[in-house]
Amino acid sequence: MLLALPLRGWVKWVVLFCFSGYSAHLFYTTYLLRGARTIQALRALPDGRWQITTATYTGIADLLGNSTVTTSLSVLRFKRGEQYFPLSCVIFPDSLDSGRYRGLLIALRERA
Repeated sequence: MLLALPLRGWVKWVVLFCFSGYSAHLFYTTYLLRGARTIQALRALPDGRWQITTATYTGIADLLGNSTVTTSLSVLRFKRGEQYFPLSCVIFPDSLDSGRYRGLLIALRERA
């Protein structure tokens, strides 16, 4: 499709190179969970807060009220410290053992 565009040959290769580089970046940061804002570990603390671990940060965060929790998908949004933008964590039931996902749902409903 890109090669069919009416552009000079070198322009097509530059566009293809940029698109390929951005695709590789998305694959690395999103699919391989290597991005600086990707939550890699999550643990509930007894005081109702959460310990989150990313590639560059390990610390305490608060679960925001606009998180969505269902039996088929959970989107958890965390606010850490004074940071303006919250971190989001999407969890599918098949990404955990069924017992762990059920325990996560129970822990989230108890804290709500």
